[in-house]
Amino acid sequence: MKRIFAVGIVLALAAGCGTTTNGGGGTTTQDTTVATDTTSDTGTVGDTTSGTGDTKSDTKDTSTADVKKDSTAAPTKCDPKNNACMNTCVASACAKESGACMGDAKCSGALKCLNGCQTAPLPADPTATTCSQKCIDTAGQTAMDEFYAAQTCMGENCITCKAGDQNCQAACASQLCIDSLVACEAGFGCKSILTCLETEKCQDQACFTACMNKFPDGQTDFSNFVQCYQTNANACD
Repeated sequence: MKRIFAVGIVLALAAGCGTTTNGGGGTTTQDTTVATDTTSDTGTVGDTTSGTGDTKSDTKDTSTADVKKDSTAAPTKCDPKNNACMNTCVASACAKESGACMGDAKCSGALKCLNGCQTAPLPADPTATTCSQKCIDTAGQTAMDEFYAAQTCMGENCITCKAGDQNCQAACASQLCIDSLVACEAGFGCKSILTCLETEKCQDQACFTACMNKFPDGQTDFSNFVQCYQTNANACD
């Protein structure tokens, strides 16, 4: 399963908040060494002076039982734009979480529904239910919890970014903040702030503040998302 968010607007809001990008994210080095016993006993231990012909060839160590123990490779993390790699990683690293969601019609339905909402306009009536909120209400809490678990697993285990790749970092941070992002998308005020930032192409604090002030009802959900986003801005470096 996959839902990588198109969140170029977040880069603008992060800049507006004064977020700095740490290009020195650490690289986790995985141990790929296979601990195989290569010192099998090949010496001849027969008694050549007794005339008995006892060569004791049965003492040769031919065991290979330990060879396969450490041979399972860790899932390969990917650039989120690499669909084939992402699908392979999710199948390996998030099989349990992904399987639970895709096996639940309400969870898989929420995935499809929320993806469709990415291009849906806001309702004309501020009191009307947004597209994302309809998806959440239809799915119910259990299915949404499955959805969040699968999406978070993908962000934690399958995305890697080159230092300084802001588009990748934005996708990663948003994936790790999936619950607060969906909550923001579901609220009319918070979604309006996101839309304003995108429409205005905000690149400075004044523009950012103006969008925030237009929709005070969305500021709490928006701030929750921004805080999570900033915390995870370099999580996949």
